[in-house]
Amino acid sequence: MEVLSFDSFSLKDAITSGKVIGKNGSSGVVFLHGNNLIKLHKNLFSLINVNCRILANHVFKDVFRYNTEPFVKKEQIEYLLSLQPNITLTDFDKGIVLVNDRICGTILTPHLDYKDLSDYEPKSLMELLLILENILKALRELEENGISHLDLAMHEKGQKPTFNVLYKETDIKLCDLSGEFITYGENANFSLMYKQYIELMFCLVKKIKDNYPLIYETLMNIDYNTIESYDDAVETLDKVYKLGR
Repeated sequence: MEVLSFDSFSLKDAITSGKVIGKNGSSGVVFLHGNNLIKLHKNLFSLINVNCRILANHVFKDVFRYNTEPFVKKEQIEYLLSLQPNITLTDFDKGIVLVNDRICGTILTPHLDYKDLSDYEPKSLMELLLILENILKALRELEENGISHLDLAMHEKGQKPTFNVLYKETDIKLCDLSGEFITYGENANFSLMYKQYIELMFCLVKKIKDNYPLIYETLMNIDYNTIESYDDAVETLDKVYKLGR
């Protein structure tokens, strides 16, 4: 497992000289520092980013004054990396980021040539379906290794949906692969994972609802209580394929 270590002042320098890649996540900001892609505690990033060097150490203390839980747990990263040889469709975080000897972030596998699926605009139904099929394959592989991803889609009323998926043409990479929404063992929740997959499917199909109203209507009226497993997700995807012919 890789480890990057900063104090509050060197972190300020890293943020200033780095390039922000993504800041729409609920808990972290992703930025490029040299060859390292770092996901950092969102509050820590924001506060240090707007404060001068002399205040950086005080900012760090303020962020964690009421929070004793680490951003991620080292044991989780180590466990997921131990499973990486069995998993080919998903790349787990490579290590942890320490600030003043406290875990405040993770080192990500860089997929800089991929784009955020949240901004995806379908060129065709077939392209969209291939992306959905590849996402489902990746989720199935996680399930086969006892892991569930419970933060695939965030969709609040009146807000643009966001997805923790990257894409390049029809290839995909799951992201946000550490923290409380990555569960395994007896804490895994595959039913919820596949429900979120259907929610993601609905949000993407909504973008082309004018061309495929029957598909949109079918997904809009789906009973999420019936989605319990991979097989249920496959059945739903098959329905969309058939309706699109």
